[in-house]
Amino acid sequence: MRTVMLCLVSLLFAGPALAQQPQPQNQPSDMQGVTAAQPGKPQMGKGACKADVEQFCKDMEKGNIGDCLKQHETDLSDACKAARKEHAKKKFMAARKAVKDACKADVDQFCKDVEKGKIGDCLKQHKDELSADCKAARGKMHHMREKRAEKTQEATPVQPSTQQPAQQ
Repeated sequence: MRTVMLCLVSLLFAGPALAQQPQPQNQPSDMQGVTAAQPGKPQMGKGACKADVEQFCKDMEKGNIGDCLKQHETDLSDACKAARKEHAKKKFMAARKAVKDACKADVDQFCKDVEKGKIGDCLKQHKDELSADCKAARGKMHHMREKRAEKTQEATPVQPSTQQPAQQ
């Protein structure tokens, strides 16, 4: 009887703790090909990008695999391209949230009466008055946008001129 009581008491206290533990999921990630070796540090070369890494970047150090894949962007499999695009999108969304969180007090102070689509312009007008955290988060977001614009320009082929050279 005593053993049964001890088991019941143990279950009573252990039940909530067991319920709080995350359960493993057998569902595929929406970022196939991108896994995290450390929180916030993606590791390419698994899942969707594994074959691409083996083909193009097998001799690279782990920290340089992302750069290697970028150099071979046009040669990558569609699945790897999609995984890299999804990873970039998630990083961008996380940076947007970081700006929103870091600049909340600044928005409340300088832009509280500004309509939603114009808050970025308002913060830009007050850039010298913003908190250090807000400036840093906005700087990181700006850097990401510049990198994305450079990538877009690199991917857009230059069209040859259709005009004939002037004859002399």
